[in-house]
Amino acid sequence: MVEIAHLLETDARFPTRNDSLPWGASASHYLDEINAVLVSGDIPVTVELRDDLNQYQLPGYGHIIWVDHHNDRSGHNQETALEQIFTLLKWPEEAWTRRLALVAANDKAHIKGMVELDATEEELNQIRCEDRRAQGVTEANEKQAKQDLRNANIASNCLLVETSLDSSTAIADLFSLDLDPNKASNLLVLMPNKSAFFGEGLIVVELAKAIEGSWYGGNLPEIGFWGSYETNKTRLLNIVEGAASLRHLE
Repeated sequence: MVEIAHLLETDARFPTRNDSLPWGASASHYLDEINAVLVSGDIPVTVELRDDLNQYQLPGYGHIIWVDHHNDRSGHNQETALEQIFTLLKWPEEAWTRRLALVAANDKAHIKGMVELDATEEELNQIRCEDRRAQGVTEANEKQAKQDLRNANIASNCLLVETSLDSSTAIADLFSLDLDPNKASNLLVLMPNKSAFFGEGLIVVELAKAIEGSWYGGNLPEIGFWGSYETNKTRLLNIVEGAASLRHLE
C-alpha cells in the first residue's frame, strides 16, 4: 500500500485520498468521495477495500473498479494490487523497476516470491524490513517474535506459536528465513484477538471455507496466508489437521 501511494503521488492525473485505514477497511469509509465521482461521470477506483456499498444503491455502482488481490482475487495467476495500479496508470513497461517487481513478488509470495526473482540477501532484508515498518512492527516486537518462536510447539502438521503480539509479521519473517529443511512447512500464529496461518494452499482454502469472515491470499494454490479473528486453538488445529488429511487422500 505504501508503494501504491507513492506511485499515485507521482502521477498528478488522478486525485487520491488515503486515510491510512487498518486492515479490513470498508469502501463505505469513502462513501461521499465515491458517490461524488460516480455522479460526475468519472470512474472511482478503490484499493484493497471491502465492498460494502450495495446497501447504498449508488448510481453507477457497477462502474467502480475494485483493485485487490485477496480472497477470491488472490492466486498465482492474479496480479497484485501494485501491478493492477501500474496497469491502470498505463505507465510504460520500462517504468516497472526492479524494486516494484520485488515489492509485488513479496506481496504475492512473501520471501519465497522474492527468492524466485533471485533477490539478494540485501534485497530480501530491505524489502521485508520496510514491510514490517509499514505495518508498525517495532524492533521490540521483533525481539519478542524471536522469543515466541523459541517457545513454539509442533501441532497438527504445523509450528504453533502463541504470542502476546498483535501482529504475526515478524514471526512469519523469522519462520520463512529459517532454511532448515527439517523444520515444519506450515505456521499457525495465535495472537490475543486474531490468528494467522502461513503455508500450504490447501490448508489456507480449508480454513477460509470453515471460518466465516476470514481473509486470505498469496501464491495460491501452492502457498498462501490466512487470517481471522477466530482464536479457538482447538478448532483451528482441527481444521488444519483435517486439511492435511485431505492432502494425503489426494
